[in-house]
Amino acid sequence: MSVILREYIIKENFKEVDRLAKQLGLDSTTRVTIIFPNGKVIADTYNDPERMDNHINRIEVQEALSKGTGTSIRYSNTMKVEMMYASYVLTENNKVLAIIRTSVSASTIKETLFHIYLQLIGGVFLLIVLITIISLYISKRISRRLVEMKQQSQRISDGDFSLKFQFNDSDSVEIAEMGRAIENMAEQLLERFRIIELQKEEQDMVFSSMMEGLLVIGHDKRIINMNKSFASLLDINLSRSIGLDVSEVIKIESLLEFIESAFVSNVPIEKDIEILRIRKIFHVYGKPFKPENSNKIGMLLVLNDYTRLKHLERHRKEFVANVSHELKTPITSIKGFVETLTQNALSKEETDKFLTIILRQSNRLNSIIDDLLSLSELERYSETSGLQLENASVRNVLIGAVSICRERAKDMNIDLIMECDEAIYGYLNSHLLEQAVVNLIDNAIKYSEQGTVVHVSAYKISNKVVVQVKDNGIGIGFEHLSRIFERFYRIDKGRSRKMGGTGLGLSIVKHIAEVHGGIAKVESELGKGSTFSISLRAGE
Repeated sequence: MSVILREYIIKENFKEVDRLAKQLGLDSTTRVTIIFPNGKVIADTYNDPERMDNHINRIEVQEALSKGTGTSIRYSNTMKVEMMYASYVLTENNKVLAIIRTSVSASTIKETLFHIYLQLIGGVFLLIVLITIISLYISKRISRRLVEMKQQSQRISDGDFSLKFQFNDSDSVEIAEMGRAIENMAEQLLERFRIIELQKEEQDMVFSSMMEGLLVIGHDKRIINMNKSFASLLDINLSRSIGLDVSEVIKIESLLEFIESAFVSNVPIEKDIEILRIRKIFHVYGKPFKPENSNKIGMLLVLNDYTRLKHLERHRKEFVANVSHELKTPITSIKGFVETLTQNALSKEETDKFLTIILRQSNRLNSIIDDLLSLSELERYSETSGLQLENASVRNVLIGAVSICRERAKDMNIDLIMECDEAIYGYLNSHLLEQAVVNLIDNAIKYSEQGTVVHVSAYKISNKVVVQVKDNGIGIGFEHLSRIFERFYRIDKGRSRKMGGTGLGLSIVKHIAEVHGGIAKVESELGKGSTFSISLRAGE
């Protein structure tokens, strides 16, 4: 447009310049005025330029001539309204051809700005509403996901670790990471709980399988835990005891006193307690303890059944004393007669008498040692299961034993009667079983009256073979029956020694029965005789 306008001005075609100004102004709703450098108006959108004042003094014109462009807001005498003007110079070869000025009403601009502001405010409002709706939607989705995560976390805290968090494509990175973090936490908790449960099972297994009785008591004297051994030793109902006061469960006064002493003491204490009511001897160990982050004292009680150990200790002492006594008697006798022989001149008759006594005592001493060695060998078999058993005839064993004892029975005018079916076989060691039967027959002969009968028999019952030796002798008192198989135990010590017994015969019988996997028993009544029996596994 500036090119056409420049051409029209150079050619001084002012009508076309005026037409062009009017057309441009109407098209743009803007007043266009073209002014010569001397202030003369040559074209105007709304007025006849011939009738318009010289515009050389207009502010915007002066700025345009001096700076190339100019602006101003002022009252227009022509338009009779306040106008906003903007002008710039049109040049040709650095010569100002004209000044092109545009102007609009200030009220129009204000109205336009007002409408723009309204549109802007409306747009901002709509944007705020849209953002609010989007935010509510997003926050609702996030809240729903957070609620799901909360529910998932609650289920995890309740012990359900099997759930998996379901992810959506619309989930944010943060939600996805949080979900994965919850899953990882659930997996780690599951693994830790599995390890804890495994450790607890191992501890419970160790706790319950210990032979020692264990009792854990809290500071309030209530039972925290108890193993099966403790409940069994004191005949306590385990399932009903946890949580009860210890005095409600344990009714043994001496044990309750020990527990009180253990609570008072700051160091572990121990004591042997004998409970006559149940015929038991316990070794009790009490150790106070403080749980972590607590000043309250609890206690661990360890209970060991020393009954068998004490009995064994007593038997050991008795055995040592008996062995010492049994060996000392013949040794003293031998020593005394030897000293008499060496220190005195004796007749041949007296010398032969003393030598006979020395020989008898030596034989007795030898018998005791032989029997002790036999017992030692039998115990070794028991400990190592080293005895070889064979499927053999029981009748043949009884025939051998009876033949060995028959002469002595004849001397005592005692009949030996044997009853055993040829078809009875058992898993046995023939030599040892024969020794046991000989010992039983020999005992029966010793304690039977002349003219009586000793019955030797064997019979099969179920998968067992029972060998019996029955006499009609003096019998055994009830108080002796439980100890009759003990080493060196004698009912009548004087009579036993006089008959040449070592006090180990029945103990040997018992051990022979045990190495055969059976037992030795006795049934007896004073004045009515005794029945000894040995059981062993039946053969084929």
